[in-house]
Amino acid sequence: MKLAVASAVLLLAACIYAGWLFLSADGQLYLGDLYFLRDDEKAARWYRKSAEQGNAEAQLDLGVAYYYGIGVSRDYAEAARWFSRSAGQGNSHAQGWLGNLYKEGQGVTRDYHEAVKWYRKSAEQGNAVSQLERDHFLN
Repeated sequence: MKLAVASAVLLLAACIYAGWLFLSADGQLYLGDLYFLRDDEKAARWYRKSAEQGNAEAQLDLGVAYYYGIGVSRDYAEAARWFSRSAGQGNSHAQGWLGNLYKEGQGVTRDYHEAVKWYRKSAEQGNAVSQLERDHFLN
């Protein structure tokens, strides 16, 4: 298994460096996913490259990295910034995360109205956890 992951990382890295996926946010996201199993700092760097190109999934992953301090220093404000970018593109998981940050006042000013807004957006896309959180506030 380790050999297969290492081979996949090397193949994807070669494709990126050769220019085939160099500008591809998806390629950079996939490389981050592969590195996540072995090297958190490299994973975070690849997530950032993809996130900066507007990839909503990479923005979510980078937000999670900042929230937990995986491969980067823990920074709730930076997590909120990346979750917000992803949530703005309609990513339901990022919307739920943003709701949590507003509920807890982590990286943002505590604001229950904002929390409900983001939980509602996420819940409307079928996110069950956000549906529970939204209902908790509304009942």
